[in-house]
Amino acid sequence: MCRHAVSRGVPVWVLAFALALGACTREPRYVVTEAKQLQALHKAWSERDKFPPLDPLDYRAPLYAKYLKGLKICLDPGHGGDAAQKGYKRGPTEYREAIVNWKVANYLKEFLEGSGAQVKLTRAGDVEVGLAERVRIANEWRADLFISLHHNAIDNPSVNRTTTWFHMDPDFEPANCDLARYIQQGVADALQLPQIDGVPLKSDQLMYKTGFGVLRGLNMVACLCEASFFTHPYEEYRMKQESYVKREAYGYFLGLARYAWMGIPKATLTNPNPGSVIENKRPKIEMRANNGLSDRGNWGGDRPWIFSDSAVVTIDGKKVASSFDKTSGTITAVLQEPLAPGDHVVRGGFRSYAGNYSHPVKFTFTVDPPVEFLNVEFVPRPPEAPADQPTTITLTALDADGDPVRDGTELRLTSDGATFSSDVVKTKGGRAAAVIASVKVPGDKPLAIRVEGKFGSIPIILQKPHGAPFLWRE
Repeated sequence: MCRHAVSRGVPVWVLAFALALGACTREPRYVVTEAKQLQALHKAWSERDKFPPLDPLDYRAPLYAKYLKGLKICLDPGHGGDAAQKGYKRGPTEYREAIVNWKVANYLKEFLEGSGAQVKLTRAGDVEVGLAERVRIANEWRADLFISLHHNAIDNPSVNRTTTWFHMDPDFEPANCDLARYIQQGVADALQLPQIDGVPLKSDQLMYKTGFGVLRGLNMVACLCEASFFTHPYEEYRMKQESYVKREAYGYFLGLARYAWMGIPKATLTNPNPGSVIENKRPKIEMRANNGLSDRGNWGGDRPWIFSDSAVVTIDGKKVASSFDKTSGTITAVLQEPLAPGDHVVRGGFRSYAGNYSHPVKFTFTVDPPVEFLNVEFVPRPPEAPADQPTTITLTALDADGDPVRDGTELRLTSDGATFSSDVVKTKGGRAAAVIASVKVPGDKPLAIRVEGKFGSIPIILQKPHGAPFLWRE
């Protein structure tokens, strides 16, 4: 007996309409009752013969899947824990997207681990995990890749195609577009949907100004795939078949394997050494461009081939002039302006000749120039201040360019004629305050103070506490 779209309390004319449209179709029982919606669902279901037959797969890993070995891949099965939310992320027969996402992710995990990749899922079972928590899990695990697995929905049940989304715009992190491209191709080829999107790669800014929350804040290459539309009645029917969700997972697997096969490039800071502390405010920045293929031992792999014009170096997010040496594989950056004292973040980016952009890697070093100038002055006390109130002096430490030295620079104070509340003070914005607890010399006599630090020793002579500045220079 055929099963039709019926529901308790449905008017007789709606039932008759559904029977007329759905005679002998075997479609599932839909949860909607409005005639217009039922008509659209029946129309979409009747077009199932447009879906090409799917050849059986043996799910063998291709030879190039060996390049997945060692990669840390975080899989994010979208949603979860929403069983009690009636109508939320459900197909025409109430089949839940969260369940499909979970099944695909687990099949994909099995494929990936079989090729030597390390895999972590952002949720364990049908539970809700917040977007920020999913990002935290991936970042703390220090994943190389992050893929959020989803299925789409729309109010037109005839729509059914694959799209893959990257975060922000292509310049934000070009490698995201590379991963999205391979995932899109792998999933689309596996599902062979009768529809395609003319713009299959999409920015998440098309949906939200700040992009998807699950992609925002990630420290690795990432994308989000909407494999197909669960609002299409025949597609929802196919999602209930284990062989179909396994096929989808295999499409993801092939996309990831092809991506890894083309090499995963990275830039490495070679000068200054990562984490080092240097005095030079105009250091020579050198980075080694590894195209991800040079360690494989094959003919041609010993050359550092990249697209020279693609080499980019940024310091603290600002692009600096750079060049690429095709022989050594070195990217060199020339600084037009001196760096300010303090910590600096360096990133290098480039595109390998195999087409993949380098993964985001940040390196830090610290510029800590020595103190060359030291301005010292008394802080005037109000007239009504008691005579025994401690006197404060401020010290302004500057480097050779007259810029404030690095925050946290320690200044050690000693004097035969005075004691201090603290013998060691630290600068902030180049300035530090020292409190003179007691003075052993008359107020009209000079006070000798010595300031010491890694820069050496600086003598200071203060005439009297009337607020006049004093300048020392080596």
